[in-house]
Amino acid sequence: MENASKALLMAGGMLIALVILALLVYVAGTMSDVLQVEEDVEETQKVEAYNKEYLSYDRKLIRGTEIISLVNKVKDNNEKYSELLDEYEIKVNVRLKFDLKVYTRNSKGEVEVQNRNLWSASAGSKELSNPNEYKKILGDTSSGEFKDFKRRLFNCTGITFNEKSGRVNELNFEESEKTNESDLMEGF
Repeated sequence: MENASKALLMAGGMLIALVILALLVYVAGTMSDVLQVEEDVEETQKVEAYNKEYLSYDRKLIRGTEIISLVNKVKDNNEKYSELLDEYEIKVNVRLKFDLKVYTRNSKGEVEVQNRNLWSASAGSKELSNPNEYKKILGDTSSGEFKDFKRRLFNCTGITFNEKSGRVNELNFEESEKTNESDLMEGF
């Protein structure tokens, strides 16, 4: 009888140990799920904060000065995340409807318009997306083309997101029909 009671105690102890072990495994699994959800929420908040910087440009009538700021921000972003460009790279595409021109005043005070063909949109609309094209226009802040570009008005025509990371990866702008010669000559 004594052996039977010892066997029952051992079996009961084993059963209790198995129940405690099962509870520990369940709690660990639940905690892992909770931690994963918290991590996912944190990552979503980071993506939203990242995108918020660029989604502010999703509107009508943006001045060229804002596009220049955006291009500089994108350049800094792409340099900062150069090792992770598949997730973080951003492109800015700008379509011009009119040629960039240089406005100057002659000795009589009259405004003269020059088209130096540095960058031309005369064959329909021209897309500004290649970094070398940006450098031609935006690289020399004293150039007439730079000053002309700053005065232009643009509309955001679309923003796309990276399918993998959910981050903004492309912003598209088109010159507004509201840009006119008198606006561009303002200040000369």
